[in-house]
Amino acid sequence: PRALTTDEIKEYVATYVAAAKNAIRAGFDGVEFHGANGYLIDQSIQDVTTNQRTDEYGGSIENCARFTLELTDAVVEVIGAERTGFRMSPWDVVSGMGMADPKPQTHSYLVKQLRRHKLAYIHVVEPMPAKITAEKDSDCPRDIWKGHFQISTNVYTCNGAIEMADNKGGLVGFERLFMSNMNHLFLGSFPDLPFRLLKDIALERGDQATWYMRG
Repeated sequence: PRALTTDEIKEYVATYVAAAKNAIRAGFDGVEFHGANGYLIDQSIQDVTTNQRTDEYGGSIENCARFTLELTDAVVEVIGAERTGFRMSPWDVVSGMGMADPKPQTHSYLVKQLRRHKLAYIHVVEPMPAKITAEKDSDCPRDIWKGHFQISTNVYTCNGAIEMADNKGGLVGFERLFMSNMNHLFLGSFPDLPFRLLKDIALERGDQATWYMRG
């Protein structure tokens, strides 16, 4: 692995813009930046583990956020803020990620800057339930986002999701529970999670180690 050159960073900005334009042209309602789970944008945000740059794209909070904000500025300009969302996982440790501060300041700074664009939403991946603390909680970005639309995701139950939506607003995503709650009775497979939630049927937690196996 190596750090991108500044010229390559500019090329990636252009690539994201082209992808966003193509998505709208193809009939999508909008696009979501995947700034989570160890992918490229997340790598640039992480101020301890992956972003070891010493130029204008590393070091300070503002520099670690620069690539993300340049991408956002460019995409919003061509498709509009109302068609743009942003996903982040401030507390994720997958693929070597992890911030030194339990209230990651780079993410806080990013949310403040993203508010300027009035994006359609931010999508915050919360810590696993056992790791939620007063500092590691989606209320931190929510307090900064203030009134704008937020999607919160992790291992929610039906009642937990309703409680979250009723008390704090926004939407709740189930994500990984779709992987382990599949109906295999017909040709092919399809998620039956909505049916299980509707009928209050016990959910399968599944074995995450097998979700992306080949074959």
